[in-house]
Amino acid sequence: MIIDIHPNYKKLLELVDSRPEIVRFIFQNRVKTVDEAIEVSGFKKSQFIKTIILRHKDTDEFVISILKAGSNVDRKVLREGVKPKRWKLATIAEVLELTGFPIGGVPAICLGSLTKYVDPRVLKEEFVVSGGGDEMSLIKLPSRLIIEDGAIEKIVSFG
Repeated sequence: MIIDIHPNYKKLLELVDSRPEIVRFIFQNRVKTVDEAIEVSGFKKSQFIKTIILRHKDTDEFVISILKAGSNVDRKVLREGVKPKRWKLATIAEVLELTGFPIGGVPAICLGSLTKYVDPRVLKEEFVVSGGGDEMSLIKLPSRLIIEDGAIEKIVSFG
């Protein structure tokens, strides 16, 4: 049986294998939410980031917001960047189709050509912890790799 692996997932695994500064942790328990990840991993909440996919209600345009775990995206007006109002969270199916990763496992890198908006507080951290490609893994990576991964539209402050 041949398993079809999404190109973004394959790229993530190859990057983890080729870059010693990226460490992937695989757990026996789910790490789908930040609280689950903290409990299982031992990392602090301040080290975690979230990768959120949003869809514009009128244009069906998708964007990625990368922000600190304790932050929220103001979907009515994403400050300094994304077209205002009418944004909603992408569905589980949309996230998987667009990124190749399930909700709770979406990393901050290897997301293809989707436009990314990054909170500058993420980039102030030397290392961050992100989804690791599935609900049972995390990756620890230098925050600079988020920029090096490309497709950054703008560094955006989130509330």
